[in-house]
Amino acid sequence: AAGSDCFQYRAYLSGRYRYYIYDDNPSLVNMYDNNSLKSKMLTHSTEILYSKADGIIPAVPFDYEIPFVGMKNLRKTILFPINYKKINYSVNKVSNKIVFFHGISRPAEKGSSYILEAMKIVEQKYEKYVKCIVVERLPYDDYVKALSEANIIIDQCKGYGL
Repeated sequence: AAGSDCFQYRAYLSGRYRYYIYDDNPSLVNMYDNNSLKSKMLTHSTEILYSKADGIIPAVPFDYEIPFVGMKNLRKTILFPINYKKINYSVNKVSNKIVFFHGISRPAEKGSSYILEAMKIVEQKYEKYVKCIVVERLPYDDYVKALSEANIIIDQCKGYGL
């Protein structure tokens, strides 16, 4: 389990989450409300998948575990793996400015509009001290190069967990 689905939506409706990641996006908030044919198909196929699975393994303890608490096939969380042996360590250096980085992917789920707004405010208020880098749809090597310039990486602002 590593994404939004009907179980996460139900957890929100039952009060297990304070907000739903699509609250600010009316075109997506009803994706799992079971009113449209598309919603019914998504919900039904997800329910079948999870009921037939030997185990539901959340990728993050809180965000993706909460919806399945009480289900007999919920298993222990296994965090997203990172092969740290393939990552070259380098000391994070601050030169003239502190560099903030946001790579846009799935902006509605990750809250990119809020992150961009905050970056704009910080950059205007502290223009002598801060630089903000925002990238979208870069080839992997270019993305990693842009990422390597950062001191602070902002991935998302709509999650509950890690």
